[in-house]
Amino acid sequence: MKRIWSALVCFLLALSLCVFEIIYTTRSADELGAVINSARAAYGDDGGSERAVELLNSAARLWSDREGVMNMFLYHDKVDELGALIKRAESLARQNSDGADAEMTEALETLEMIKKAELPSLENIL
Repeated sequence: MKRIWSALVCFLLALSLCVFEIIYTTRSADELGAVINSARAAYGDDGGSERAVELLNSAARLWSDREGVMNMFLYHDKVDELGALIKRAESLARQNSDGADAEMTEALETLEMIKKAELPSLENIL
């Protein structure tokens, strides 16, 4: 009987960790996506590159704050890739380059891919 209780406790711990991971990842991705979308909108406006740089800088800080926990749950290359995309977009927005919008779009696509990969679906299980 003790083995059953031990197994049940281990199962509940694993299940709660999985639920925490899904919630944390999706909320972080949604929050970061909102900041990047705001930066994209600001960059599209005339003279909005300064505001876009500020927003991308806050997105980079937000991601670096969450990076430690994300590295426990996600593939490290995706976490690092997203951080690099945000930094490149910030640098290009600072230079008023056309590539900044492309980098922000790619960062948003990477975020959507991360969210999709973390949700329990038949495609992800198989």
